[in-house]
Amino acid sequence: MGSAISSTISMGLTYCACTSASSLCTACLGRTSPHTTGRRRSVLLLAASVLLALVFQYSLAPAITGDGGSGWWRTVRKAPGAGRHVYGAWTDGCEGYRPAGGEGVAGTPFETCAGNAAVYRPTFLAFLFFAVASAATYHRPLLNREVWPAKFSIYLLLVLTSVFVSNKPWFSGVFLHLGRVGAMVFVVVQSVIVIDLAYNWNDAWVAKADRADRESFGQGKGWLQATIAVCFAFYSLAFAGIGMLYSWFGGCGSNDAIITMTLVGIVGVTAVQLSGIDGSLLTSSAMSLYAVYLAYSAVSKNPNSACNPQLGSEGNPLDIVMGLALTAVSLAWMGWSYTAEDRLTAD
Repeated sequence: MGSAISSTISMGLTYCACTSASSLCTACLGRTSPHTTGRRRSVLLLAASVLLALVFQYSLAPAITGDGGSGWWRTVRKAPGAGRHVYGAWTDGCEGYRPAGGEGVAGTPFETCAGNAAVYRPTFLAFLFFAVASAATYHRPLLNREVWPAKFSIYLLLVLTSVFVSNKPWFSGVFLHLGRVGAMVFVVVQSVIVIDLAYNWNDAWVAKADRADRESFGQGKGWLQATIAVCFAFYSLAFAGIGMLYSWFGGCGSNDAIITMTLVGIVGVTAVQLSGIDGSLLTSSAMSLYAVYLAYSAVSKNPNSACNPQLGSEGNPLDIVMGLALTAVSLAWMGWSYTAEDRLTAD
C-alpha cells in the first residue's frame, strides 16, 4: 500500500515538474508575437554558443588533455572505446605540439591547441544551425517565430554529439577558414553598431538638453557638459592607448605602421566630423577608442616574437574581457535595439 502511494506521488510530482518545465520553455522560447520575429531568441542562442565555447576551451579541453595527474579523465581517456576516442578526437591536429613525455601539460601549446579547436565545436554548429534556419525561413517565414524549444534542444544535442567528433576536417579545417572570413565581416558589422550606438547616445542627450532648456532656459547645460566629458574621456583613453601601443609594441615596422595609421585615422575622422554640420563628436570619440582596440588586437597577435612581447602568453584576461564586452554589446544591439528593430525587420 505504501509503495503504491509513493509511486502515485512520484508520478504526480514528475508530471507537475514536466508540465512546469514545458510551460517555462514555451513562455521563454515558444512562438513569438505575430508582429515580431525570432531575432531575440536567435541572439540568446548565439549567447549560449559563446558561453559553451568558453566552457569547452577553459574547462572541458583542459580536463581531456590535462597532465598525467590523478584526474578522473586520465583513467577514462586510456580506456578502450569512448574515452580514448574522445581524447584522440580533441587532440587531432595538435600532435606537433605534444610534449616529449607524451602527456598534455597545463599551459603548453599542446593544451592551447586543443582548447582553441574546442571553441570551433559550438560555434561551427551555431553557424550550421543558422544557415539551415535561414534557408528554411526563406521558404516558410513563420518558422522564424515557431518551435524555439525544439530548436534549442536540437542545437544542444548537436553540441553534445560534437564532443565525439574529430577536430579535422570540419572544425579546425573547413570552419577555421570560414571563421576568418566571418571575423572580417563581423568587424565591419561591429563598427556599424558602435557608430549607431554613439549616434543614438548623442541624440538622446542632446534631446534631453533641448527638452530641459524648453522647460527652463539653461537647465540643459548639464547634459551637454556630460556629453563633452564623455568625449574627453574617450579621446583621453584612445590617445593613452596609442602611447602604450608605441611603448609596448613599437620599434617594429609592421606594428609602427598599424599604430600610426590608427592615429592618423583618429585625427582625420575627427576633423571630418568637426567640419560638417551634422557631425557628432561623441561618435568620433567612440570610434577612435574602438580603432585603438582593433590596433591592439592586430599588434598583439603578431607572430614575430621580436615585435610581440606577449607572444606565447595565452589566455590574457584583458583580451578576453574586452572581446566578451564588445560581443555582449553587439548581441544586445541586435536583439533589443530599436534601431536594429527598424533595420532588421523592415520589409
